[in-house]
This record gives sequence, C-alpha cells and structure tokens, in this order.
Amino acid sequence: MTDLAIPIGALHMRGMIKRHVSVLGGKGEFLWRLLVLRQKSQCPHQSGGEQTCNECTHGTNSTIFEPATLVAPRSLVGSVHRPYIMNMLKRCLGYLKQNGIVYSHSTHSPAFTAREVASAERMPARRLVKTVVYSGDNGYGMLLLPADYVINFDEVRRLLGLTEIRLATEAELMALFPECEVGAMPPFGNLFNMPVLLDESIASAEFIGFTAGTHRDVIHVSGADFHALVNPLVASFSVKEPVRAAS
Repeated sequence: MTDLAIPIGALHMRGMIKRHVSVLGGKGEFLWRLLVLRQKSQCPHQSGGEQTCNECTHGTNSTIFEPATLVAPRSLVGSVHRPYIMNMLKRCLGYLKQNGIVYSHSTHSPAFTAREVASAERMPARRLVKTVVYSGDNGYGMLLLPADYVINFDEVRRLLGLTEIRLATEAELMALFPECEVGAMPPFGNLFNMPVLLDESIASAEFIGFTAGTHRDVIHVSGADFHALVNPLVASFSVKEPVRAAS
C-alpha cells in the first residue's frame, strides 16, 4: 500500500483530524490511531518480527516520517476528506453567485490530468484551465494555462523576477488546499492570497472551464467574468505539448 504524507498544517491539528475521521466510524478510529502512531520509528501495522509490512512496505526498523508529519493510507484519505472537500465546490459556487457570475457546473467520472478532464467533459483542451502551483522566492503562486500546454519555467522565472522556482509538492498542495483533492484546486488565486499568472493562449477564450476542488467537478464561466473576478497577470509562458506518437 502506498502511503501519503499529510502535513499537520493541512489537518489543523487534532481537532480537525477528529472531525475528518468521524465520518468513518470504526475505520476512522483506526485512522486516528494510525495518524499518531506513524510518527514512531517502527511501523504500527506490525506486531511480530516481520522484516517488511504487508500494509506499507516499510522495514521494521525504519524511521518512517519526521515527527512533524502525519500519514494515512491513500485508500482512506479520499473517504476521510470527501465531505470536507465538497466545501471547496460549495465555496466556489457561492463565490460566483455572490458576484453575480453566470456559470454552469458539470460532473464527470474521475479524471486526474487536465487532458483527461477535458476529454471527460467533451470540451477542447485549449479551453480547460490547468492550474499549477509553484513555489518561488516570495512564496506560492498560481500558473494558469490550457490543458494541452506545458510551462516554460525559465520564462516564468524571468517574467516574475525570481531567482528560484519549483513546482509545489503534493504535501504542500495538501497543506495549502486542505478542502481540495490533491491537484484539483480551483484557479481563484485571490481566494488563497496567491498571485495568478495566466497564459495569453487562453486569456482571450470566450468561455473556460476549471476544476473546483474535486476530480469530478468542473465549473464553466465566461473568460471576461473570470478576468473580472481574479484580475490575473497575463503573459506568454507556455507552449503546446507535443502530441505523442501512438506506440
């Protein structure tokens, strides 16, 4: 089983963890014990002298995670967070309604890459916003580009006057967007106190779509309304992703 590191900040300490796991009843109690015990140097799944654990593949004497980190099996994380994650979708829809924005909301089968989301929505990839979070000299920010484009980070560094830039890690995304499934954050950087850089290749689109906290939900709005809400900086920093030849 693959484990997923969850920074304490993403769960806001014990109180919020207990609220998350309460939806699972008995399984939640197991998860809470696991979250605490996995800070120890020995895997909590093992009661004997096994050299490896059937649950997590760590050795019996391994220091699994740093003391400031909590972990949970990936198979449980989605179940634990689902009611809480839906709050982000509600927050996005409420934000649009509050600002008088006309929108449509659609759902599809789970999709995890921007191209997969566009395909599931049966919409051109060039009109689906891919949200990428970076870490730079001054903190975190959002890069928005079409689903079928890739980022030129050297150009982003030049445009923003940064000396260092990198992608935010999965653990950082969980801490920054605790109400979202990993990688499904909406492009409203203004709601998270993050600067937003929008690629010019999608800046003039009449309508756009974007994920809204889950891997199933997409919101569609006009490009003009999105600009009015987010007021992003617009520049050219991405190129179209080459089409891979069929093997």
